[in-house]
Amino acid sequence: MRASAAPLAFALVLAVPAASPVGAQDSPYAVTAVPAALLRGNPDAIVRVDETTFDLASPGRATTTVRRAVTVLRASGREAAEMVLPYDRLRRVASLSARLYDHSGRLVRRSERGDTGDYSAVSDGSLFDDARVRTLSLSAAVPYTVEIEYRIDHDGVLGWPSWMPYDAYPVERSRFTLSAPEDLAVRMNVRGDIPTPTEATERGRRLRTWEVSALPTPTFEPFGPPRAQQLPVLRVAGSEFSIGGVRGSMATWADFGDFYAHTSRGRQTLPGPAHADALRLTATLPDGTTDVAETARRLYRYAQARTRYVSVQLGIGGWQPYDAAYVHTRSYGDCKALTNYLAALLDAAGVPAFPVLVAAGNNAPDVPAEFPSNPFNHVVLAVPTPTDTLWLEATSQTLPPGHLGTFTEDRWGLLVRAGASHLVRLPRSPASANGQDRRVRIDGVGTPEVTANVALRVTGNQADRVRDRLLAATPQERETWLIGTASVPVSRALAASYDGVAAGRDTATVTARLRLTRFGTAAGSRTLLPLLLERWSFIPPAGAGERTQPVRYFPYAFEDTDTVEIALPAGARLEAVPPPIEIETPFARYALRATPRGDGVLVVTRRLAVTGEALEPAQYEALRAFLGSVARADNQQAVMVR
Repeated sequence: MRASAAPLAFALVLAVPAASPVGAQDSPYAVTAVPAALLRGNPDAIVRVDETTFDLASPGRATTTVRRAVTVLRASGREAAEMVLPYDRLRRVASLSARLYDHSGRLVRRSERGDTGDYSAVSDGSLFDDARVRTLSLSAAVPYTVEIEYRIDHDGVLGWPSWMPYDAYPVERSRFTLSAPEDLAVRMNVRGDIPTPTEATERGRRLRTWEVSALPTPTFEPFGPPRAQQLPVLRVAGSEFSIGGVRGSMATWADFGDFYAHTSRGRQTLPGPAHADALRLTATLPDGTTDVAETARRLYRYAQARTRYVSVQLGIGGWQPYDAAYVHTRSYGDCKALTNYLAALLDAAGVPAFPVLVAAGNNAPDVPAEFPSNPFNHVVLAVPTPTDTLWLEATSQTLPPGHLGTFTEDRWGLLVRAGASHLVRLPRSPASANGQDRRVRIDGVGTPEVTANVALRVTGNQADRVRDRLLAATPQERETWLIGTASVPVSRALAASYDGVAAGRDTATVTARLRLTRFGTAAGSRTLLPLLLERWSFIPPAGAGERTQPVRYFPYAFEDTDTVEIALPAGARLEAVPPPIEIETPFARYALRATPRGDGVLVVTRRLAVTGEALEPAQYEALRAFLGSVARADNQQAVMVR
């Protein structure tokens, strides 16, 4: 399994842009043969044909054949002739070719050896990986058409391909054919408008074909689910599979969990020193029983301190974890190996723990409970405690124990427990866990020496955000970040401390003294004073037509609290102060209060708290109204007279 990549399946990356039609010809690839309806809106490209055939010979062997033709209509679309085709030891590129046609659909030339490339697909975080890519590039004067054909032979079939007929561009015709032995059970799952297939039987094989035509460029609703989840999709799968010589079943989620448990069996043997360390770090309660939660925290920090994440994508499709002893000795591993190593440490200390396969990331796929399949791309560890479950992200060297972060929280996972694996929803952190408390003191208002003393404290996902930006940043990058957090003009940071930003802590703190270019706008004898150092400004766009998708505007629940003290210059007084504001909705709360103090200081308090839950489509306008009110409230000003 790849820690941050798509599940095992074939993939085609074909970038395509566009232009306008030229003379008519009889060729099906002539630009003038494009249906007029597909040219509305001046698309950059047209997918003329997209045909995929998945031919399953047995649970462990299959062939994927693809023919795809794209007409590029603009000079900016030259990337349409570039293709990237991933493969590895379980997916062999048996053939790959392309043909180039001019605007009239006349064949210009066929691809040659010099048009292709073959490269390693590993990232900098990979040590061993058998993943590679084949590339192919053709070019001509636009408009032109590129037709690509390839075949992949699968030696091990864990997941069957899905069919998503829509593309980033209009589609003239899309077809998906599934060919399988007549006696092999096929499971199907449909989301959205997918046509009924035509079926035929030939020589003991059953063919199912789905086909659509004249699909416009899809439109996506802002702040909805990931785009792939807003489009129709057909998922197909069998119940039995074989990969790397290991057979498994996907008839139920429990069966699939048993397959993963089998791949890990016998791989939790620790070397003597590691076993001794696990016993040494075991925490006990006064009654002599093991303190499960504290033991898990200690061993998590132990593993963090001596290991790092390195992708090791070898073995049965990247699914089998390396032995715990291997990880301990070499101090690295991928998500499977590090999770397995941490589980081995806990087992040595007498603490049960269970791997959880997760569909992680910002574009995590939906996981239909009724359709056991393989949408997973990551693994975390669940540790049951007497009162709750402690979740551990074994790949991170910076997260505190028990904190998952935005990559995996509130996602579907498969908790692997031999004979009892089941789907779980990983917890969503509450707003109170993701706090930001900012305290600001403004001095020197009305002078060239106006300064802001800032103390920032963040927790949870907000601490992750700050750590990610600052831990490995240069001094200049840190100052740029610091200045960027202010909505008022800042000339430079006079001093700053980032000592409170460290790996593994529940909180992160930053203190700074900023020189402001100005604070307030003069209007005769009056000065208009902003109330906050940072103000909300963005309002989602108005909806176009009736909304159908859930609204996911905030990535997680959070609470922001600001306290700003504005010291007035001697002889100045406040002529007007905005009245208190409180706004409450089912999904968010906001409060702002500006209070003059007897010592010549204006104290402003602000609180914004959101639930982070997905909203119903009908709530989109309510969200817009709320954020508009927040922006107007944040941008109010007090009036000072000297």
